Amino acid sequence: MNSTQCESMPATVDIIREFGILCIRDLHQHFIDDTLDNNEHIPNVRRFTEVTINYLRSKNVSPNTCKIVKKELIAYANKLFLEEWMKPPHDADDPPVLSEGQKVFKTLIKNKYGDG
Repeated sequence: MNSTQCESMPATVDIIREFGILCIRDLHQHFIDDTLDNNEHIPNVRRFTEVTINYLRSKNVSPNTCKIVKKELIAYANKLFLEEWMKPPHDADDPPVLSEGQKVFKTLIKNKYGDG
């Protein structure tokens, strides 16, 4: 990597991060609009995040920066998911439980195949 590439890398990482946020927002909207199952949606987010981080690695972005970007993308996806989780269904007798949503997200984001 030459000095020009090193100087432009932070801007590149910021652009990739912003693009990642936009894509996760779009994936989330698809999840809502098409009523995808959690077992489909969350693994899609994980796969997208992995592809993004692999791209950054291929551009010689430091492992620490890749880790930070990955955490930011997953945290954003988690935030959107939990906001939706906490919306009570029209036919629900009991309100949604935040800790249950957190557990679902955490389990599925770590599970490679999203099968629980």
